[in-house]
Amino acid sequence: MKELIIVGIVLIIAVWLGERFLKRKLHITKKTNTMDDRAKILQFFALAILMIGFVIGSIIGSVTLATKYENFNFVYF
Repeated sequence: MKELIIVGIVLIIAVWLGERFLKRKLHITKKTNTMDDRAKILQFFALAILMIGFVIGSIIGSVTLATKYENFNFVYF
């Protein structure tokens, strides 16, 4: 369970930092919050990569818990 929490925290921080980086790089402000097509595509791929990372991390964490503790409840899968 500790592994899943760590993966979740790391991904939350990665999303936050990624959002700040993209806003600075693409000059997006709160007032003009308009994005061109390049920014939308970049944002889509960045979020897709983070989501795939979270799913893989969750699976690895669940399998680790299941193999480490024999009395692990499989409902968490």
